[in-house]
Order: sequence, then C-alpha cells, then structure tokens
Amino acid sequence: MLVAYILDEFPSASEYFILNEIVELVKRGFTIQVLAMRKNNKITGHEIAGVLYEQGCFSVGTFMAHLYLMRTVRKRYVGMIKKITKLRQLRVFLTGGYFLFLLRKMPVEHIHAHFCSIPADIAMIMSELSGIGFSCSAHSRDIFTGNKEGLRVKINKARFFITCTSYNRLYLQQIAQGDGLGKIFHLYHGIDLAKWPEKKQGSGPSRHDKVRILTVCRLVGKKGIFFLLEAIKMLRDTGLTIECSIVGEGPLRREIEKYIDMNGLRCNIHLQGMLLQSAVKPFYLSADIFVLPAIVADDGDRDGLPNVLVEAMAVGVPVITTAVSAIPELVVHEFTGLLVPEKSPEAIRDAIVRLISEEELCHKIARNGRRKVKAEFSIHTTTDRMVEIFTSNRQGA
Repeated sequence: MLVAYILDEFPSASEYFILNEIVELVKRGFTIQVLAMRKNNKITGHEIAGVLYEQGCFSVGTFMAHLYLMRTVRKRYVGMIKKITKLRQLRVFLTGGYFLFLLRKMPVEHIHAHFCSIPADIAMIMSELSGIGFSCSAHSRDIFTGNKEGLRVKINKARFFITCTSYNRLYLQQIAQGDGLGKIFHLYHGIDLAKWPEKKQGSGPSRHDKVRILTVCRLVGKKGIFFLLEAIKMLRDTGLTIECSIVGEGPLRREIEKYIDMNGLRCNIHLQGMLLQSAVKPFYLSADIFVLPAIVADDGDRDGLPNVLVEAMAVGVPVITTAVSAIPELVVHEFTGLLVPEKSPEAIRDAIVRLISEEELCHKIARNGRRKVKAEFSIHTTTDRMVEIFTSNRQGA
C-alpha cells in the first residue's frame, strides 16, 4: 500500500513519533512518500529517503503543476477555485496542487496528514482534486485551538481520523456528530523500548547530595515551565542542592532566562536548548525526577499526552505532572507517577520533596511506570493497530 504522508516540517525535533511511525510502517511492507512544507536541516541521518518538499506557493514549479492540473482535472479544479475567498485558502490550494503533481506518476492509494490544521487542509484539497481518499492524525493544539466547524468538515470528508488519546477521541466525537462518530480511532504514540534502556535502580534522589530534575519540552505557555522554576527556587531557598536541566526551545526562552538571572538560579537551572533525541537520552538516564507541570493555556491550547512522559517512564525515571487532558491515561497518582494541581509551584515542590524522602514510593512508581509503557505504548502493538486501520479503511475495502 502506497501512502502519501503530508507533514508541516520533516524531520522535526519535537515530532520523532512521526518518524518512528513511518519507519515501522515501512517495515510492515507499506511504501510511504513523505511530502513536507518545510525542511529541518539540523536533523540528519534519519531513515527516510526521497522526501519531497514544497518549493513555494508562487514558484515556477507550482505554476507548472497547476497548469497540468487545469488540463487533466479541469472541472474539479475550476470548481475548487471558485470556493477560494481567503489568502490562506489560496496557499493551501496551491500547495495541495503542487504536491498532487509530484505524485502524478506514483500509484498512491491513500493520503494521510499529521495534524488536522494546514496539513489536513492540504490533504483534503489533494483528495478532492484526485479522488484519492485521505485521513488525518490529530494531536493537541490542532484539535483544541482549531475551528470546530472546520474540524467537523474534515472529519466528515475523511475516510478516518486517528488521535493519540481517549480524551481527544471523545472531544472529536462531540464535534463530529452524525456519520463522523465511527471514523475516529484512538491510538497511542508507540515507543521502541529497545531504544530506551532502563536506568540502573538504587541511585534515586535520596542516595546522593545533588537532586537532578529534568524536563523536556517546547518553551511555550502550556508546558507550565514558570511554575517549575518557582518550585526550584523554593527548594533552593530551603538549602537543598538541586540541579534542573530544561531541554527544548521556544518563544519563552528569554523570559525564562530573565527569571533565572533575577532569582540567582544560574547554578541550579540549565537551559540545554533543542537537542536531537539521541542527545536527550543521557539526560533521562542521569535524572532523578522528571517534571512536566502542564497547564491549559489562555487560548485553550493544552497537551494531549506528552511523549516526553512516556520516554521518562520508559527509562524508569519517576514523573511529576498534572492531570491536564489525557495525562491521567498514563500517569496514575502514586502508582505510575505523582499528579499535582495545575499552576501550583508549592505542590511541585512538595512532590519533589516527597520523592526524595520516600525511597520506596520513588522506586515503585518508576517500576510501575515502565511496566505501563511496556504494556500499552509498545510501538509494535500500536503499529499493528495502525496497519489494521489503514487496510480496513482503504478505498475498495
């Protein structure tokens, strides 16, 4: 089965789950043609060859592509042009037409978009021009900050929708209504446990003088980073020797640096920037506690189920997080992690102190966390299910 994957950026440092998904599908006999709007030149050595990229909406290549489409699918083409009323719609139409032109000699059976924002819009355009069915994987921001009517249209036109949590699935079902209900599937992002070795036990935060805290995230509001910073300051002020590494980049970096400087935390908090996944693993393996104080942002944006929590639990690092969105599907309080209230640095501080002082609890949730990931988030299990969804919903099936 040849499937065209429509992506915003490829490869992406914050979306390794997409790369992993493609690699596993290829192992199962699928042919995946990736079409991406942007290229990240900082990431090299990935296993996907032949990726095709957008040239630019008003490039010569795009112009030639649309001349070709006007000749070959004129009726559909003209009908769609008449519906364009906004510049954003024009951009999507031009990109979709160009991508479809690139596929003209390939026996593509299906089009799949990751994120139900612009990639899904492009996939829908390509589907309407070509008659090839499309589907979408929906995640977090693209669901909760998107236009609900637009989402409903995409769900109804798609052959199926995949989303990464039960929480998301219920939300999308409430939007879809009618015929769209049966098209929405829940499938966790899988993780290859063979690539995430379990850290040595018996070296938790109570066993040495310095407590090592880790978080891995984009530096954006919904991650709640400032509440972690406040908690670190409180712990420092009690005389605890603490070191917190923050891996990731984002628009809040300058504000975070300012907070660190104003509160004299340079010795305690280290901004590591964006790192490749291979470079992040040593941070997980040396961490005593992983903290992600996720919140619901003012614009409604929130995490679905952050992959970094799965990664931390896979290597056996005890996690502290909040009950936002689908996180409780992974983190069960006092069993696979500790859940704290949103926007409470005091609760984060107390949870860290608790894991330092209660060694048995610390080891228990680390052990149970890895078992949970192994049982429900294995990439082999999730790929089996994805193959089933693709093959049972293909055209003519």
